[in-house]
Amino acid sequence: MYSLKLGVQTNKKVVGDNMHHVVAVLQLFNILGSWFWNLLSNFHIVCIFIVFVNLIDRLENNFFRAFDALELFSIFYIIIWYYLKKRRNKTKYATPDINIKNKNTVKVINNDKEN
Repeated sequence: MYSLKLGVQTNKKVVGDNMHHVVAVLQLFNILGSWFWNLLSNFHIVCIFIVFVNLIDRLENNFFRAFDALELFSIFYIIIWYYLKKRRNKTKYATPDINIKNKNTVKVINNDKEN
């Protein structure tokens, strides 16, 4: 935009001229922010849906076709998410066993190791 001063057109940009674009983007983030974070935190559900739709498509068409990038990404994301969830839950809810052998000795055994 050009600024008009006393009827003379100048080529100088007015400071804050594009601020309405920044405000619009921030308002969009504010509106879509909660949806975006919910989608991001539940992305494993989105990946499961993608794999399910691709599996149905494979059953209807060619089952032995090559995997596309989105399908491979979804499968690997689900595997990694499940592994991390299993690992996190194992350490989160681990309770120690307390063995009392005599009145003066208490032995605490942490049993969050895999056998």
